[in-house]
Amino acid sequence: MSQSSKEKDPAWSYGERVNEKNTNVVCKFCNKITTGGIYRFKYHLIGGDRNVTSCPKCPPEVREEIKNFVEKKKEQKNQMVHQPMVTNLDDDDDDYIEELSLPTKRGRDGSSHGSSTKGPIDCYFSKKPGAKGGGKDVQKIAKDILRDRAVRAFARWVYDAGLPFNCVNYDTFGDFIEVVGQYGPGMKPPTYHEIRGPYLNKEVDET
Repeated sequence: MSQSSKEKDPAWSYGERVNEKNTNVVCKFCNKITTGGIYRFKYHLIGGDRNVTSCPKCPPEVREEIKNFVEKKKEQKNQMVHQPMVTNLDDDDDDYIEELSLPTKRGRDGSSHGSSTKGPIDCYFSKKPGAKGGGKDVQKIAKDILRDRAVRAFARWVYDAGLPFNCVNYDTFGDFIEVVGQYGPGMKPPTYHEIRGPYLNKEVDET
């Protein structure tokens, strides 16, 4: 964690990293060590999260301060998600949307199935038929930004759920990322019932 990040996040005033080898944070109020970094530690101070032990000694004013900070950050992120980062590269009304080719999908038999599907990034770029290379660098930068945002959100979920880091090495994880990208914005996450019930049964039937 950089010094500038610590200065911006008020939670660092009430906790300290255990050591530089991990992201565990020790609470200055109750000495409880919270795993998962400063993100989970904030919910240790706020309380009310079933996945994080609440601090029994956190003063009400501190709890309110951290809660307001978290809510403000969420609001800022929601605004960023709904704001196009890059406008169309051409202003003509008859522009055509450039299609992106998604990675090939691995089947259970090891075969590959190619796909050419428009994704969320297409909303920000346009290209005339026959144009060569226009905006490719800008498009790559925007895709890198979107990927960084997605990976950070996924990593935070991994830390919060306590999943092993090697879960990303499974082939099925790559398939998961691809189909979510094909769906695009607005996909509702699966429910507890879906995972433990119908989709578990489907997976058992296919294996």
